[in-house]
Amino acid sequence: MLDGFVAAITERDPSRVRLAPGARVTENGRDSVFGNGIWQTVGARGTYRIYAIEPDSGSGAVQTVMKDGDQVVQVQVRLKVGPAGITEAEILVAREGDTCCWAPQRLDSLGRTYDEPVREGGRRTREAMVAAADAYFTNPIIANRISAMRMLGMVV
Repeated sequence: MLDGFVAAITERDPSRVRLAPGARVTENGRDSVFGNGIWQTVGARGTYRIYAIEPDSGSGAVQTVMKDGDQVVQVQVRLKVGPAGITEAEILVAREGDTCCWAPQRLDSLGRTYDEPVREGGRRTREAMVAAADAYFTNPIIANRISAMRMLGMVV
């Protein structure tokens, strides 16, 4: 599903994607009309892709690079899928100067660490990972930053 969605973006063909009725689509934290934004400007995609799949919630994400005009951009796509199709599509696009983490030159291949399976005894439970993420976002310092960013219209 993720690869098909990314291919549809680079081919500028939203008709290849099955959205559920009432699906929410965002780009860079703002509600977007499906097929607008990056769908109208990107071309080729790079070979770098890293996935995060969460089957219990029907969600998955991919980070990749694409060409947008003469620029290379980092793109993250998160999808949530239900029986009727995609119910949520979140696209984050980072261009040069947008973020401290913009470094597409480092995104040509995955490090060897990603090829190594996590040994059985070293894996965290889903509940432990969710608790860690929740702790991050409920941290007063992070919560205050997110609140300030919302007030400035930087996140929704």
